[in-house]
Amino acid sequence: MFGNIGIIDRVLRGLAGIGMGVYAFMFQSPIFAVLSFLIISMASFKWCPLYHIFGINTDSCNTALSNKKSVLEGFIVSLLLYLFILITYLLYRYYSIVEQPLNLTI
Repeated sequence: MFGNIGIIDRVLRGLAGIGMGVYAFMFQSPIFAVLSFLIISMASFKWCPLYHIFGINTDSCNTALSNKKSVLEGFIVSLLLYLFILITYLLYRYYSIVEQPLNLTI
């Protein structure tokens, strides 16, 4: 399976996926969480099923050796992006709990 997504497309998809992931965690939206997972996965593995169906290819480097490397790189990038989203969510939850004023009314 050859990649069909170029570098600019990957960066834009990665940023959109991170944005959707942060939104999904902050507002607890499962639809955006699934979309974020799909978009980040496509950006990480350099392959889009819709591009494949319509015959679109924005990747300039399309060799078998680069695709073997891209699978490992995609997996590592995917893990790092999900780790970033998880840390962002945990920091958001921590600071939203810590900064709430105490209700000491009697």
